[in-house]
Amino acid sequence: MTINLDEIALASLEARLEGVEETQVNRLIELLESSKSIDLVKVFIARQVGRRQWSRYATSSSAARLYEILSKCTSIDEARKALGYFKWFYEAGRDIRALRSLQSSLRGIIFTPSKHAPSGFADTYLRTTLGLH
Repeated sequence: MTINLDEIALASLEARLEGVEETQVNRLIELLESSKSIDLVKVFIARQVGRRQWSRYATSSSAARLYEILSKCTSIDEARKALGYFKWFYEAGRDIRALRSLQSSLRGIIFTPSKHAPSGFADTYLRTTLGLH
């Protein structure tokens, strides 16, 4: 599988805007490393959403999108890379004002897990976080 950075960047944007705490992102990587199970990480994501530990909302687009990304991973190595990119994109997005501006340009895509990230979104996201967009 080729990791889709556009989808990962969109999932991280959604996570930031949903109010997902950094500890939740770190726990995903810790769980993958300790269990070596992609399925367990996916179940954990669903559990955390159900407990409202992942997002302040009853449902979570970022969790659903991340679940789909992990479902396409065929190895622990791929899942590790996907979660690593997710964490880094998430950490890059600390300027909520800039992210809200980016959000407004994505009407109809953001918070709709069935709609895919536009091609080149990862670069747009990074440029936004760097103040280049």
